[in-house]
Order: sequence, then structure tokens, then C-alpha cells
Amino acid sequence: MSYAHAYVEVPHKQCRQCKQVLALSEYWNDKRSKDGKRSSCRKCLSPAITAWKKRNPEKVRAMNSSGRRQPGKVALYMKRYKAKAANKIQAAQRARRRLDPMKDRARDAVRRAIKKGALTRPTTCERCGEEKKWIEASHDDYRLPLVIEWLCAPCHRKKDKAALQEPTP
Repeated sequence: MSYAHAYVEVPHKQCRQCKQVLALSEYWNDKRSKDGKRSSCRKCLSPAITAWKKRNPEKVRAMNSSGRRQPGKVALYMKRYKAKAANKIQAAQRARRRLDPMKDRARDAVRRAIKKGALTRPTTCERCGEEKKWIEASHDDYRLPLVIEWLCAPCHRKKDKAALQEPTP
């Protein structure tokens, strides 16, 4: 059987405003309509939606805070995921620890030192000086576990990325 002449027909429909016949992917979803798509294409609706958002900032704020962006829902999802996948998570942690045990020992030493009070976690980054809620311990040499630089997450990622790009002797 030859597939040279085979093709897939993409469903189309006519936009109510511009009257162009476009593929269904050019329309936003709408649960209320029969075909599951809005009657006007994205190009036609975008200016209208932008104008509505400018006229109704309080409704937009309410939709964003009560709708998709709910931190409580994310936390609940993560709690359920961790409960279901506890064995999977523990296996991944064991594998990571086996890959670089010296790195893991250094992290544990920092955790213990903070817990005992020998080290205190600062609130400002040593590189950029920004005050952040969470500052991470960055090691240059894992053989010296308590010789660390306190960095915010963006500075820590930049430092690690630069270290990966450096040529090793």
C-alpha cells in the first residue's frame, strides 16, 4: 500500500468576524459550543480580549487569584504525588547519592552545622548582595565541606554553569 497520495484532512471553519476559512487550531477552545471552539478566530478575538482586560482589571485579578494560579492546589498535588511515589523518589535519591558521595557528605555536613548552630544561613547573597528568602550553600571544593559561599538561586546556577564550561586541567 502506498502512502504517497495519502493526506490527512484538517477540519476547518469560517470565522464569524473576518469570514476567513481557517483550521480549527486557529480558534480558542470553548466548552459551550458544539465543535468546542470559539466562533471567531484568534486574530479577531485578541484585540477584543485585550480591551476587555484593560476595562476590567479587578475581574482579571479575581480570575487569576481564584482560578489557575492556586498555590494551595499545587502544594496538595505535590503532597499526594510524594505519598504515591515515595519509593520512586527514595530510589532516585539513593542513585544520586551513589553518583557523588563526596558531594552528598558535604551537603550533610552543612545541614548538620546549621542545625547545631555552627553555621547560620544568611539572608543576603554574597555575589549580588540581594536579600532573598532562601540562600543556598555553594561549594567550590567538596573535600572542604564547610568552606562555602552563600548564594541566591540565580547566582548559584550561574556559578555552576560557568564551572561546567571551564576547561578542566
